[in-house]
Amino acid sequence: MENEKNGSNVPSQNTLPLLTPLDKNATATRLLLHDTQANLEKFSGKVDKLLEGFSEAKSEVKLVKTLFERDREALVNDVIDLGTLLSSVQLVYAYASYCGPSQ
Repeated sequence: MENEKNGSNVPSQNTLPLLTPLDKNATATRLLLHDTQANLEKFSGKVDKLLEGFSEAKSEVKLVKTLFERDREALVNDVIDLGTLLSSVQLVYAYASYCGPSQ
């Protein structure tokens, strides 16, 4: 009561401190910011794992591409070799037919 008389807003020595925060909106905002930060950290961890998975998938796709290219080149070479062999067989057959049966 003495504070009211002299116009001061300073609490007297006989009053108890407040057990609740003076600014409830600021406290609520701080709590929300803390929760948001925790959720963003969780989300960031999940995004990091997802990006690692993409990197791994990308490297595997590159590996499969390389393996398919090697197999394709091997197949093309086998077809070329087979064509060369068939051509040689045809030449031998043509030569044998031209010369006739040997006696």
